Amino acid sequence: MGERHALLKKQLLHTHQDNSTGVLTVEAPLPKEGKFIVFESYLRELLTNCFICGQSVGNLNLFVMRTLVVVEEVCEGLHKLQWRSQPHLRGSGAEASNFLLAAGMLYSSCVVAATIRCVKSTCAQIITECAFYNYQRAYFLPVVRQVHSLINI
Repeated sequence: MGERHALLKKQLLHTHQDNSTGVLTVEAPLPKEGKFIVFESYLRELLTNCFICGQSVGNLNLFVMRTLVVVEEVCEGLHKLQWRSQPHLRGSGAEASNFLLAAGMLYSSCVVAATIRCVKSTCAQIITECAFYNYQRAYFLPVVRQVHSLINI
C-alpha cells in the first residue's frame, strides 16, 4: 500500500523531468490548480480547428467517463489529436477530478448523496456514490489511520 500512496502523492504534486536538460520541474499541485465547469457546446467550439495546421476538424468525437472528457478529432489535413480534460492518476485507476472530488467531500464532511444529487441536477458530471466509497475505503481511510497512529505514538 505504501508504494501506491507514494505514486499518488508524486502525481498530485505534479512533477516532471525534462529529458533533454535533466531539470526537475514542480508545477502547481493538482489540488491547488484551477478547475472549471465547461459547457460542451463551448468545448466543441474551441476544438473546431486543428491545433497543428489550423484546418477545420471534420470528425470530432467526445467520450465522457464520470468527470473525464476525452476528445478525439481528425482534421482535414489528416492530423489526429486526442485531448483529455484532466490527468490520470496511475496506481489509483482514477482521474484526478474524481479523486479530488471524493477527497473534498470526505474531508469537508459533506453529505455525499446530497452533494452528488446537487451536482447532477445541473447536468454536470460527477463521480457516483459507489466510487466515493471505493476511494474512501482504498485511499482516504488508510491515510487517516496512518496519521492517527503517528499522532498517538
